[in-house]
Amino acid sequence: MRDLARQIDSALFERVVLHPPKVSTALRELHPGAEAVFRDAYLVEFLDLPDGHEEADLHKSLLANLRQFLAELGRDLCFVGSEVLRLVSSSRRAPMRYAVVVEKARANFSAYVPDLPGCVAAAETEQEVLDLIREAIDFHLEGMREAGEEIPEPTSVTA
Repeated sequence: MRDLARQIDSALFERVVLHPPKVSTALRELHPGAEAVFRDAYLVEFLDLPDGHEEADLHKSLLANLRQFLAELGRDLCFVGSEVLRLVSSSRRAPMRYAVVVEKARANFSAYVPDLPGCVAAAETEQEVLDLIREAIDFHLEGMREAGEEIPEPTSVTA
């Protein structure tokens, strides 16, 4: 009953049945099953996304809610999956995303970048360690550039 009330409140029927996604003729010809991909409706009201939100807002909110959920489950779990966007070189067109592993200890947080051995940070709060690992990535990559070393492509997979 609760699920039905949620579907009614979110206007699921109107969005899915009365106003199905519009797929261009070109897309329909290239990929006949494209409409089915957009047919699934997801209810994400718990994310509190602003009107006109972008993919980055969705990504950030999903990660924050997942991190909170895992923290509530207990201290034996750790969240692995944040990405830190860093522009590696002005000659690169697309910025690189390195996966960052954040671990909670008894009294602090630590973070490291699997693709950049030796790139680590530690702080009292999660936000502080994320700020520090961003700086550490920049510093690490700058040192690699100055030493003439090749900047590694991100290879870590986040889930």
